[in-house]
Amino acid sequence: MKVYNMDDIQGTPEYGGIVKQALSVESGAQMSCGTLTLRPKESMKEIENHRTDEIFFIASGELKIETKNGEGIYARQGQVVHIPREEWHLSSNPGNSETVLFWVNRD
Repeated sequence: MKVYNMDDIQGTPEYGGIVKQALSVESGAQMSCGTLTLRPKESMKEIENHRTDEIFFIASGELKIETKNGEGIYARQGQVVHIPREEWHLSSNPGNSETVLFWVNRD
């Protein structure tokens, strides 16, 4: 067992927002997880998909998730979003306050 303090993890703006990854399959874990922080009106840089299902827990703020054809859903603090494997999606913060979400997948 291990406890991860997200404040101690270096974030990267590589994908848009600030991504902090606690676990990764590349380092031998069975899943990847971490946080994504988006400022108001900020979005991820590219639409993406994963080989496995992905789950988001919205810790604060609100999130818009669009598909490749422009359809979308909205989620807010306290909600969980399930994105099926290989479904293209683009996350953005439509609100006026910071959005923080915790994500889990097996890619």
